[in-house]
Amino acid sequence: MLYEDLMTLFQVTPMEDGKDGWKYVIQEQNGTYSIVDEIVTEHMSVEIYFNEYDEIRITLYKDEKSITTIQRIAILKAELEEDEDAIQFVLERMPSRMIRLQLKPYLAVEMGLYWEVCEDCE
Repeated sequence: MLYEDLMTLFQVTPMEDGKDGWKYVIQEQNGTYSIVDEIVTEHMSVEIYFNEYDEIRITLYKDEKSITTIQRIAILKAELEEDEDAIQFVLERMPSRMIRLQLKPYLAVEMGLYWEVCEDCE
């Protein structure tokens, strides 16, 4: 499910990473982001690795050095925010929590509360 969600969001097939998973490498340059094949020096980058069990690992890099890693987290769903500035990964074991990957104006990773909007609620 995560495979399809991310393919829909990025409109690009992920790279295979070994026999057990896939990954996207996102690079920030001049306030925009793009999907690239490898981590490039002198730019912020993020690597999103995921497997068939919908487990995810997100690693944020600056100048090819790892700043932070969030790993082995099972994901319930992935959503692009309405303004397309960030992706929210809702945690499977705690659906009220999410990992947010900010894409604009710069790459960042944060963890916080997930609020699902109910349009039919009174």
